[in-house]
Amino acid sequence: MTDLVHTGDNGAELTGTDEFVKQTVKGCRLFTEPADEVKYYGEARREFWNSDSDEVMLLIQFFNNCIVSGDPESVVIALDGFGRLAKGDDEALHDVIGSVLLRHLDADALEALFDPENQPEYRRYNLALTAQFHPDLLTADRKERIFGVLKKRLKDMMKDRSPEDETLYEEAVILGEFGDGRAIPLLRRYASMLLEQGLRDKYSDLCNEIEKLGGTV
Repeated sequence: MTDLVHTGDNGAELTGTDEFVKQTVKGCRLFTEPADEVKYYGEARREFWNSDSDEVMLLIQFFNNCIVSGDPESVVIALDGFGRLAKGDDEALHDVIGSVLLRHLDADALEALFDPENQPEYRRYNLALTAQFHPDLLTADRKERIFGVLKKRLKDMMKDRSPEDETLYEEAVILGEFGDGRAIPLLRRYASMLLEQGLRDKYSDLCNEIEKLGGTV
């Protein structure tokens, strides 16, 4: 028995199996329940092989295939899934969906995902982590553009906000996690501001970010 074949929006042939898989993926709870109710493994990742694991593995396999194929419809599904991810969802799911977006979205769309007005901190943080762990996902031009946006945002916020401002601190961490060593001087300057204010816990954490980039404090 052969698969039914039709042409997708991008002109590529899609088999009946492809469509079945996409519909199955879109039927997963990531797409059908509110984000704060989808906690695949829970905050403590209780039992890796629990009742949700097959669903998670399906999603991870689907989006891993999408990283390679760049199928436009699958990228749209990934973008929808990204907007539904909750902070406590599986780390591998954050990583694989972020990988799809970093690989296949254009620079304007990526900048919107790193913008705090468009996404909560934990999604932007995980995107930055993914960019650091998988540097091959971003072309040099797109990496340069995103780094410039993140650095400028932090510099502007440092002028207007007090060092203890939580949003300012989050932006510094995200810039550090993006993994570009050129951020070291700016992060050092902010670390000094934290120390002057006696914010030793945040100072210590930011020093760790600087050291991961290859800098010293």
